[in-house]
Amino acid sequence: MSDVELLVIRSVVMQLLLLAAGTSGCSWSSWSPCSVTCGKGTKNRVATADDCTVPLTAECNAASCTATHLARLGVTAIQWPGNLTSARKAEKLIDGTPVSVQGQVLDHNSACAATSIGTKPWARLDLQIPYLVSVVRPIMFWKSGPNVEVRVGNSLTNDGNDNHLCGRPAYDGAEAQTRAIWKNVSCTPPVWGRYINFQRTDQDSSVLFAMCEVSFKYDDKVDVRIDHDGTNVDGHNISVYEEGQGLAEPINCAFYPSVADFSESLTWKHNNIDVQTLSSGQQADIYQVEENDIQRLYIKRTTDSTDGVYSCQHAVGNASVLSKSFTLVFKNVDCVWSSWSTCVGGCGAGTQSRHHDPPKQHDGVDCTGPSQQSCDTGKPPCMLTGSTSSISVDEGMPSELSCEASQFDSLSSPITFGWFREHQGLDVDVTVDKQRVANSTAVSSEGTTKYNGKLSFLQTLQTDTGSYKCKAFNLHGTSILSAARSIDVQYGPELVNIHPANPLVVKGGSITLSCSADGNPTPTDGSYKWQHAGSADQTVQNLMLSDVQFEDSGMYTCVVKNTIQAGDKTASATVELRVEGPPQKCLPPSASGYEGSNILFTVNCPKDGNSVITKYEIQYQTKGTGWVSVTFNASVSQPFIVQFHTPFTPYDVRVRAANKHGSEKKDKSFSDIATVMTAEAEPESPSPVDVTILGSRSAVVSWSQPSKPNGLIRYYFLYIHFLGLRQRRDDSSQMSLNVTETTTTVTKLRPFSNYDIQVAAVTVRQHDGKVLVGQRSSRTHFRTKEDVALSGSTYSTGYLNGWDGAVAWHVPSGYAIVGVYSYHDNHKEDRRWSFLYQNINFRSGFGYSYGLGITGWDSAFSKECISGYILTYISSWHSNHYEDRRWTLRCSSVSRSKSTNCFWTRYLNWFDGVIDYRTPPDQRYVITGVASYHNNHYEDRRFKFKACQLVLY
Repeated sequence: MSDVELLVIRSVVMQLLLLAAGTSGCSWSSWSPCSVTCGKGTKNRVATADDCTVPLTAECNAASCTATHLARLGVTAIQWPGNLTSARKAEKLIDGTPVSVQGQVLDHNSACAATSIGTKPWARLDLQIPYLVSVVRPIMFWKSGPNVEVRVGNSLTNDGNDNHLCGRPAYDGAEAQTRAIWKNVSCTPPVWGRYINFQRTDQDSSVLFAMCEVSFKYDDKVDVRIDHDGTNVDGHNISVYEEGQGLAEPINCAFYPSVADFSESLTWKHNNIDVQTLSSGQQADIYQVEENDIQRLYIKRTTDSTDGVYSCQHAVGNASVLSKSFTLVFKNVDCVWSSWSTCVGGCGAGTQSRHHDPPKQHDGVDCTGPSQQSCDTGKPPCMLTGSTSSISVDEGMPSELSCEASQFDSLSSPITFGWFREHQGLDVDVTVDKQRVANSTAVSSEGTTKYNGKLSFLQTLQTDTGSYKCKAFNLHGTSILSAARSIDVQYGPELVNIHPANPLVVKGGSITLSCSADGNPTPTDGSYKWQHAGSADQTVQNLMLSDVQFEDSGMYTCVVKNTIQAGDKTASATVELRVEGPPQKCLPPSASGYEGSNILFTVNCPKDGNSVITKYEIQYQTKGTGWVSVTFNASVSQPFIVQFHTPFTPYDVRVRAANKHGSEKKDKSFSDIATVMTAEAEPESPSPVDVTILGSRSAVVSWSQPSKPNGLIRYYFLYIHFLGLRQRRDDSSQMSLNVTETTTTVTKLRPFSNYDIQVAAVTVRQHDGKVLVGQRSSRTHFRTKEDVALSGSTYSTGYLNGWDGAVAWHVPSGYAIVGVYSYHDNHKEDRRWSFLYQNINFRSGFGYSYGLGITGWDSAFSKECISGYILTYISSWHSNHYEDRRWTLRCSSVSRSKSTNCFWTRYLNWFDGVIDYRTPPDQRYVITGVASYHNNHYEDRRFKFKACQLVLY
């Protein structure tokens, strides 16, 4: 019997039980009217006694659903615009009055409704409740029919004229000639609605709408259908085999037939409990989603609580609940074993397995027996990892290694073993060795026999330390090599070594004494101990000494200890640490004499730092200066000569020594300070001499002492040079005066003469009495006053110009130029000019005059007056660009005179030098010409002059 048949039987039994319950001990009300007026519907009754708890619903049949006259349905009507007459109200649409015979209207004025003239007139029928409308059948005038839209729905938006459009009445040419005619407008699919609207859609604003009668057809019932993957599952079972499986496709529930604008809803229930509703895109184990008027049930994951009855339900108006359902069940499956698999294993005994195919499902019978068993792989033994991997043993003691292998227990021959030692990348067979014995034992368990192979050492040596492997052999062949088993032979410390072997360290430096030793276990840092006389023991392998001093030198012993199974073992080694360093602090340097301005020093450093001194460094400083160093090679014999910068000055002096390790870097490495005084030296020059002329033969001179006397000034030398009329220094006439003050009076000078004067300071060096004459001061020029007047009075113009200023001078009438004085300034690159002029007792003043032209910049020139003429006008101006002067000269005649015994002087000055010239006195010589040339390097000129005797006749 099928699941569907069982479900049907169970449903019939439940109905019978309900009927039986309804007839025993309870009473019922009368049946309600049929839910529909045509077609199949439902009727209900309810229990009136307390022991009747379940209502009962039955099916009923009404009249067949044909074209229905609206007057029988209690319909109301309305139209717009309003009535033309009271006889043409909207109620005429539903009054049931016959309107035509064979399509001809009998009395349209009394049988039809119409609107006033307006834009898009309309009429609406209110059916009071929704119907599933399939056909609308209006009768109207042909002029209205082609332009009328028929709409059905439940909305009053836009007076109902926006509801679902069913269509327009269709008229042909012949029908258009009749006055009025019935026309069917189909709603496909049927439309669920309360309102039926008719509206003319002409764009003309002056139309009316006339219609005589309306009828319609509607379906008596809406059905519900459920399907799964295209198959109707109403009343069926859907089976799943395991929990969590779920259904790949949803169960769909929809109205049948499909209904346009159907506003009613469907819902899924599980065992009469609403299923969770989610939006599209959301998920749960069980949920429902409405998509395109289809209510979809999704069962994504099944559990014990998800089986049972699922029903899709819907209520139509006052009709009873429509429901279609299916049942979700789990199917029982008995477990079945699969065949044994191939024996799997790389060696020895392998395994084979089987599995449930299919496994037990729900209340099915489970499988019994093992899922895995041992088997013979037909391959060599398997090496096992459970044996000893390594051992430690004291040297000379016996020891033993073991390894394990297994095979299928049904094999007749046992496993034998061979042992191998790793040596230089090769596995060397050590099974046969008089020092070693190999044997094996066997244990069987669960289809596998394990064998234990042993390698015994009678007396273990250091050379036995290493890695060993074994192989197993049976009738199928040879196994792979086992993992390595190691022997660790332990012994006490040996070969104690200290590095460096001959340690040497510089004082203040660092050194590490490293101790190493062979042994097993290998000595660790805590296994080493350093011993040194006068110091505490230190338990470290590497002894680090920092800031080493001389007292740290001596013997250092390293003691090494390790612990083997027999107890503690020790060994030791000793080295001597030597400490060298810079020399120790020297005694203060001793000044043993002078050599000129230098001082001789002897040095004594009592400790050399265990290394030969290679050099000495002497430092000196005076107040306000830093230390200055002078280095001497120790191979040079003492005393050492030190040259100081400043004479006659106290200096602090200190010394330190250096060897191959250098010197101490701190100031404390220097000796204590000794103070010495440097020797006297030549004084620097005093200030230039200031001269005050007292008369024609004497002058007062004064100066300031040198800024650096370089000793005690004992006296001064004055150097006075007579220059003569032509400014030539006459060294034979030099006067030297010895004075002790900075002011004195100089006498015995020549009247109206030129001199220069210098001064120098003198000191005496104390250690050898040498007189030291200092530098002379710069020269100071001066001229003594005139003693008596010449035959004519002589006058000086004084300086006619300032620096860079113009010269413009007319010789006074009756006078002639007899001398010139000029000096140069290197900063201004110019000269100042002064002239001497004298009355020569001319008979009369100047006569005719003429000019000698203008000289050029940086150009040489030579200008002179003709005989009987003398220079009477001098003009000059300066250029800072050329650093030169241009000159213009004029000559004037002297009445009844001539020039005789004329001569040109030599150039009277060197560049930048002084010009001081006077014509021979008392011989009536006057200046009548001048010549000059320029030098751009010195930016100066040299001058010479022409002098002539002026003879009167």
